[in-house]
Amino acid sequence: MREIVKLVEEIDREGMQSILLSFPQQLRLPPISPDIENLPRPRQMVVVGVGGSAIGGDIFRTYMARLSPCPVHVIRGYCLPLWVDPQTLVVAVSCSGRTQETLAMFQEARKRKTPIVAVTRGGVLEKAAMEAKIPVAKLQGTSPPRTTLGNTLSILIALAQSLDLIPQEDPLEEAKTLLSDMAREFHPSRKGGRAFEMAEKLKGSIPLIYAGGPSLEAVATRWKGQFNENSKVPAFTNTFPELGHNEIVGWEGDMNPFHVVLLRDKEETDLQSKTISAT
Repeated sequence: MREIVKLVEEIDREGMQSILLSFPQQLRLPPISPDIENLPRPRQMVVVGVGGSAIGGDIFRTYMARLSPCPVHVIRGYCLPLWVDPQTLVVAVSCSGRTQETLAMFQEARKRKTPIVAVTRGGVLEKAAMEAKIPVAKLQGTSPPRTTLGNTLSILIALAQSLDLIPQEDPLEEAKTLLSDMAREFHPSRKGGRAFEMAEKLKGSIPLIYAGGPSLEAVATRWKGQFNENSKVPAFTNTFPELGHNEIVGWEGDMNPFHVVLLRDKEETDLQSKTISAT
């Protein structure tokens, strides 16, 4: 165990392990300001951002799909789709407040006169929003954007509740308890544990993260981003059932140096389970 701790200290110069282990503490619904509560109830929501600032939108979209008839879209790019209109709520997320893609879509949303909420720590985005009297929800902390998932997700859920798009119950307490237990169970210092075992298997390979269904697509994207930014390795994702109609054929060739990580949902349907097993 001491060897592992020492190795982590040598490699993890940003203290990422400690930040990730404290992730459950980010899960708390923040108070929502009156200027956000007074926004009109939208027909649809669009979360705009890239990288670590966008992944919260992906998880939020999956969460909303099970609870609300209000569609949620996540846009990564420079331009808004033509269907974004004044009945659309645009949530511009940029941890730094300087992300050029997010700023471009923020300004385009302003031109279309759509309701906007800015989610940021500051920077150009906060300044532009305040000058235009656009509501701002502040992200907390100073750690890298990829570590703000819990904070971003909490803000988005609180925002949806304030607009009566989802029930008012707190969905984060159960998640916080579960993740705290998992943080102890999968602690990297536990040699022989599941996290250590997975790291040993993946060492030297390129991870292919396969989601067992659309409900896990955002989770697979998160895994990919963590491999990219924390482990500094390429990684790729795909989702059942789509991958069973094309990508799976590629496995007939030489798959070195790829290694599959399959994410399963305990609530997957019998048909999903049979498809995955057959593949």
